[in-house]
Amino acid sequence: MKKPKINYDAKSDVFYIVIKNGYEEDHKEVAPGIFVELDKKGDLMGIEILNASKNLGKYFSSGKSQVI
Repeated sequence: MKKPKINYDAKSDVFYIVIKNGYEEDHKEVAPGIFVELDKKGDLMGIEILNASKNLGKYFSSGKSQVI
């Protein structure tokens, strides 16, 4: 398994974890503002957190957009 890519877009306050690349077949909101993206087999492709500075609370320090 490849190392996940982590991205934060400060302008839109969205935190995203890419588990694997490919075509997103479906997505589900698992909690308010938190989505999982799935491929056609139902395997996890990514996690998107809207309003990241609010949803991640004290574990999150907003700043510049970046990819880790």
